[in-house]
Amino acid sequence: METDREAIVAIKCRDLVIENVRVLDNRSRAGTITVRESRDSRISHCLIRNYMRVTIDDRTQSEDWGYAFNCTDGTGISVSYSTGTLIEGNRIVEENLVPTPEIKAQHRLGDYVKKNPEKGRIISQQAWEADYTDNWQQGSGIIVTAPHVSDLTRIIGNHTENAAQGIDLHCDHVVVANNIVSNSFMGMKAMHGSRNVLVIGNQFSRNSLCAIGMMLSAGGQKSDRPEADAERCRFKAGPENRFWQRSRTLHGVNFRICL
Repeated sequence: METDREAIVAIKCRDLVIENVRVLDNRSRAGTITVRESRDSRISHCLIRNYMRVTIDDRTQSEDWGYAFNCTDGTGISVSYSTGTLIEGNRIVEENLVPTPEIKAQHRLGDYVKKNPEKGRIISQQAWEADYTDNWQQGSGIIVTAPHVSDLTRIIGNHTENAAQGIDLHCDHVVVANNIVSNSFMGMKAMHGSRNVLVIGNQFSRNSLCAIGMMLSAGGQKSDRPEADAERCRFKAGPENRFWQRSRTLHGVNFRICL
């Protein structure tokens, strides 16, 4: 069912364990399993199936964007303002709002529903006049956020399918290892101030925009040397890091590092 609420929410816990939980059809913009302001938590061997909903992403209050659009949104596991978190062996699958041309057309995904009188500062004139954005898949399979606060996170051996972003990181000192991310808009990304991110031995399959994205943003702290910024995020690329573009107008890449 569609809802505005989480299925499980834990705040200000220590040594929390969420294990072998099944959450089905909790379709919400909120994280299905949410942990905030906690220490040394573990989320293990859970199943989350069908957690997305159709909604409107309203950016009209932002001078950078200035528009609202139809989108899919939803997050399987959300962790914020937390340290020492282990997320392992979970299966996070969306089977209801799979990104297909039929679903896109049915819900007019990406179409603007509202626009400010003046164009946003960072949007191109072409995109503004098109009244459409390709960025209509929002949310994540797994997100760990709150840079400079969330720290020492391990994301190991999880499986995500049909997420907007398989793994989304805005945090420090992270190990991302032995995960499978299939059919996402972006396999994983680390930005908004993420530092010391280690990505090893993952399988990225059929991700549209890129398999791995490492990007600075307003939350980051640039140094005087661009190579030092790139050094903050490392990954080991091997034959397991395969990417296949879906039939879109986008040009997919395996790895994207933006400074």
